Amino acid sequence: FLQATPETLNDWFRGIQRLKDVADTSSFYWDYVMNPRIANEAPLPYRETLWELLCEHGMQEPGPNPATLNAIDSIINALEMAPELNPRGFPVAPAATALYGIADEASREVLRVALYRTAGIPARIDPVTKRTETAEAPGRTQTGASSRWRATTPKAKTQHPVNQAS
Repeated sequence: FLQATPETLNDWFRGIQRLKDVADTSSFYWDYVMNPRIANEAPLPYRETLWELLCEHGMQEPGPNPATLNAIDSIINALEMAPELNPRGFPVAPAATALYGIADEASREVLRVALYRTAGIPARIDPVTKRTETAEAPGRTQTGASSRWRATTPKAKTQHPVNQAS
């Protein structure tokens, strides 16, 4: 949180309050739902914006229910894919991607994870395959790392240039 602004922290704290009924105190849940940072994008506020967008697209309550999953799919499917607008592959904040409706592949996946997390669903971008994954058993303590995750997207074809060096 060293780089986070007061606005970002306020957004994060409000997001935690919304999820208090579906949250648990495991480190797994904190790492993959509550963590405001997804990849290497700047820590900017996004939860308020994405919560409103999810509600506009039919989410009625947080968690892995059909209405929430449909809302996430609807937002992602409405994006215009325009990688030529970000030729250097700079990470784009999730709220900006959602508000402008334009993305490259990596920014779309950062948005997808942000939407899942905003809805209280544990999600990550796999560090090796670069696929977006959600946890199959949200709310439990992590026991067997790889068996817990389920890919929600095909393997990424490209990465941000800053990610390729690591």
